[in-house]
Amino acid sequence: MDASKIFTVLCAFLLVICLVLSITALVVMRNAVGESETWQEKAAVLVGNLDSLISDTTEADGSVSTSTDTEDEPSTEADVLYNRFCLRETEGKIGVYTEDGYLIRLMDVSVRTLPQSEQSALADGISVNSWRELIERMQDYE
Repeated sequence: MDASKIFTVLCAFLLVICLVLSITALVVMRNAVGESETWQEKAAVLVGNLDSLISDTTEADGSVSTSTDTEDEPSTEADVLYNRFCLRETEGKIGVYTEDGYLIRLMDVSVRTLPQSEQSALADGISVNSWRELIERMQDYE
């Protein structure tokens, strides 16, 4: 074989490798976008669940407390009614409680699957200062 044929074969081989890598990169990017959309949908569902649970709790006891924090403008009913939450172990899972101690959500996450430091923190209770922080923590656990 002469040098031009070898060069042509090498160029074709490099072209195929570049195409495979490009397709792989595009697939990875598409999956990442799809995954982030899934997380956004889950967050929206969580906020909706919290809103309905909080409104049910408010209707049950008839009292409504308002936020006096000015650093975060309340954007949903959950932010107006409750600004503090507590995450604790409940029945081997993670329970989300209001500041007053009402269970508003029992997550389908087993505490045994978490690192020991997280297990002990959940046994003591983890304070959360806003529903946004609560959603972030819930996403971390899920």
